Amino acid sequence: MNRNLDEITLVIITYNRYSFLLRLLRFYQSYGFPTKILILDSSSDSLADVELSKLLEHPQITHQKFQADIFITHKISGGLKNVSTPFSVLCADDDYIIPTALSPCVDFLKKHEDYVAAQGFYINHFLRKDSQGQPSFFWSPLYIAQRSVNMSCPLERFRFSLENFAGSIFYAVYRTQHLRLIWEETVLHVWDWGLSETLPMALSFLYGKLKILPILYSSREANNYAWYTLEHLRQIYSVQKCESAIKCMAEQISCQKGIDRDSAYLVARESLQVNLKRNFEKYLKKQRQDKTPRRFLLENPVIRLGSKAYRFLKWLGIKAGYWLILAPQCAADFRRVKISVLSANIGSEVINRIREEYSRK
Repeated sequence: MNRNLDEITLVIITYNRYSFLLRLLRFYQSYGFPTKILILDSSSDSLADVELSKLLEHPQITHQKFQADIFITHKISGGLKNVSTPFSVLCADDDYIIPTALSPCVDFLKKHEDYVAAQGFYINHFLRKDSQGQPSFFWSPLYIAQRSVNMSCPLERFRFSLENFAGSIFYAVYRTQHLRLIWEETVLHVWDWGLSETLPMALSFLYGKLKILPILYSSREANNYAWYTLEHLRQIYSVQKCESAIKCMAEQISCQKGIDRDSAYLVARESLQVNLKRNFEKYLKKQRQDKTPRRFLLENPVIRLGSKAYRFLKWLGIKAGYWLILAPQCAADFRRVKISVLSANIGSEVINRIREEYSRK
C-alpha cells in the first residue's frame, strides 16, 4: 500500500466538527498514517479533545488554522499553497478517502499525462438506531452512473461535464499543479455555494480527462439535509454570480486552439444554462413528488406494492453488482470504515446542525 504515498497529500477540510475529524484521523491512524495530511481548519469551536490534540501533533499531520468566516474557496486555495507533494486530494471531515485507493490513482496519473484526475467507486454510509438506541451500519452505492471521461477534445469534455456528467470529481486525486491552478481561478470567480463545485469541475475537464478505476475509493456520509429552497437556489445562482463563472470558463476555453473569445463565451453560457436547468428541474420534481399525492398508486395497493418491490430489487441488484466488483480487494477497507462509523456513533442531528450552520456562511 505504501508505494507512491509519499508523493501525495490528503487535504482535509473541516469546520466545527472535531468529533468527525477525530473519527477520520483514528481511521487513518489504523493504517499507520501512510500519507501526509494537511488539515484546513476554520472552526470557531475550541479544540478541547485531548486525543485529537495529540493526533494533530503527529509528524505526518499539518494543522492549518483559518478565520471562522473564511469561505471554502479561499480556504482550499490558501491551503493548497502549502502542499509540496506532486499529487493531492481533498477530503471532507465526515467522509473517508480509502488509503489503499490512493496508490493506484497516483500510478495511473503518472502513466497518463492527458488525465487530470483519477478516482474509483463511491459508497454512502449511514447509521440507523433501533428502538433501544443501538446503532446499525448501512451503506449504498453512490454515483452509480459515473464513468471515465476520456474524450480527446477539451471542449467536448467541458460540455459533457456541465450537461451530462453524473458524478463528482471534487474529491478525486489530482496533480497538485492542476488542483492549485483550478482553485486559484475559482477563488477569483466564486463567492457562494452554488458554483463552488461546478466551476472547479468544468475547469478540471478542460485541463484533462478523468479515470474511474474499479476500486473502492471513498465512503461518504449520507446527506439527508435539504439546505436549499427555490429562493435560495435563485440567490446562489444569481445572474451576477453565474456571469462571473461564465467569464472564467470562457477565458479558459479561449485558450484552446481555434476558439475565439466570443465563441468561448457562448459555449460557456449555453452549457451552464443546461446545468442550471437540470438542477432546478431536479428540485422542482422533488417538490412535486413531496407535495402531490400519487392518487393512482394510493388507490391501487397491489400496484403500489409492486412499484416498491421493483425499486427495492433494482437497488439490491446495483448493490450486489458493486460488491461483486469491489469485494475481492476492498473487504478489509470496508470493514475499517464500518468499525470507524459504528465506534464513533455520531448521529445525523449533529451532521445536519453543522451543515445548516456552514451553508449560511
